[in-house]
Amino acid sequence: APAEKSSIWDTLVSIWKAGLLTKPTTHLRNIGGTGLFQLSEQAARIPASIADIVRAASTGRRTVAGPNLASLFRGEAAKKGITDAIQVLRKGLTAEQAAKTQAVRQLASGNKVIDAYVNGTFRLLGAEDQFVRSMALRSALEERAKVQVLNEIRQGVTSAGDRAVRISQLIKNPDNALAAQAAADAEIAVFTNDNMISTALGKARQSLAEAGKGGRIAKAGLDVVLPFDKTPTNIIARMIDYSPVGLTRGTLGIARGIAGKAFTPAEERAFAQLFGRGAIGTGLIALGWKLGEAGLMTGMFEDEPGKSARDVAAGRPSGALRIGNSWHQVTGFAPVGNLMALGASLNREFEQSREPEGKQLPEAIGGVLQKTAMEQPLLQAAQSLTQPGNITERAGRLAASVVPGAVADIAGLVDTERRQTKGEGFLGQIESRIPGVSRMLPPAVDALGRPLEDRFSRFIDPTLTSTAKELREPLIQELIRLDVGLPKMQRKPEESADAYLTRVRRFGELYQDYGLQLLGNDRFQSLADPVKVKAFDALSRHAEAQVSEEFETRRKGPAKSPN
Repeated sequence: APAEKSSIWDTLVSIWKAGLLTKPTTHLRNIGGTGLFQLSEQAARIPASIADIVRAASTGRRTVAGPNLASLFRGEAAKKGITDAIQVLRKGLTAEQAAKTQAVRQLASGNKVIDAYVNGTFRLLGAEDQFVRSMALRSALEERAKVQVLNEIRQGVTSAGDRAVRISQLIKNPDNALAAQAAADAEIAVFTNDNMISTALGKARQSLAEAGKGGRIAKAGLDVVLPFDKTPTNIIARMIDYSPVGLTRGTLGIARGIAGKAFTPAEERAFAQLFGRGAIGTGLIALGWKLGEAGLMTGMFEDEPGKSARDVAAGRPSGALRIGNSWHQVTGFAPVGNLMALGASLNREFEQSREPEGKQLPEAIGGVLQKTAMEQPLLQAAQSLTQPGNITERAGRLAASVVPGAVADIAGLVDTERRQTKGEGFLGQIESRIPGVSRMLPPAVDALGRPLEDRFSRFIDPTLTSTAKELREPLIQELIRLDVGLPKMQRKPEESADAYLTRVRRFGELYQDYGLQLLGNDRFQSLADPVKVKAFDALSRHAEAQVSEEFETRRKGPAKSPN
């Protein structure tokens, strides 16, 4: 229990931070992403151990062992994980656990309801991490023990026949060094290890807190934008490891070791792990590239408004994998899902850079990497400031984060339609997250005026499943094949929501009518793709002009006949 009553400010911040973690999908993505990471770490041991064997030929020592999936599912490890998780749920987080996860250890506001809400939320998240950490600790301990025994056999300290017995002995009674190394590996497995960025931000917060009133205000602003930074920055660090950057660093380190450069065992292990992670991660990026090329995966958020509007109309979310007739967003399962989405994004930018008016590839790649870094569930407060929209809407999204995620889910459940927030100003962002009040906002429609798909399961579906409309709509399918955008009509100043929706729906009717006529035209089908693209651009302009003419005529009313 805390030593003293929590301050009003600490209570308010704790309530807000807890609200960010109340969505069921946040917890499901946390569990799924961390679980997939354990599997990718096991896969990375294959190339890492091969490189380690090659390097050991010159150094005479091993630092990495091969994969051992069974180590993740030991009965005693699972039992301890469950026991540890229950302990967190019952007693709360220890000071050390709270510091590692940047969670509230124990709130004591004086209000039992508030305390139960905040403490219960953080205990649940802590229990999830503690369960995975216990499993990862056992796996790390087995791997470290195996490496130690391999070296003991090389040194003649242990005989090859006693290998299994010696490994079992070390696992049951590890010395302090072995236990500490395995514990450090387990922290990496759940993204709670210390890193330079998070440490620097912690020091900055401390300095601001000691710098007087202005510093405290600045610290509060930093806390609001980045309430959680350790896990997201660790995920980003692992993504760099699981990329060609990690592969290159690992390869160079191993090559220097073979060439005679002296490294410590820890450095040799780090290079082998970088090589292994980089090899697996580069493979995942390549897989995402090929899936994107085949139209089976989407990249990160498309920053071209027309193409973004087309993807919305097609039901294609960003960073999603198509399975059967549905799209499933995988970017929430970091870092594995993000690496695949990164590959699909790079393929998209590469293809667009070859267009006559396409962006330069280096600039495009930089944008993709930035989006990938920001696509983390625990960076949702920062995301509100980086997502499209004017400054009023961005500020509104940040303010709306005060409404707990679970409450926003309830708003979506009780509403039969998804609601439009773009163009609804500061208050609209908040209204969209309040049950009942969200109904005051206009329904969200795509560029063709059709309601956005609203599945009842969205609040418990971490992949945000959506129907792949391009499979059953030839017009949408052709737009995607040609990589043609879909114009979204802009709301005019002082235009009512109903009038705007009427215009958008009329545009959608005309666009689909003319578009299907084009697809059915034999002459159009014989044209080269660049000419087809120009035809669709002309179609868009014609439909927009016709809508403008119709509504201008309607506004002015029928012409008076002369007397």
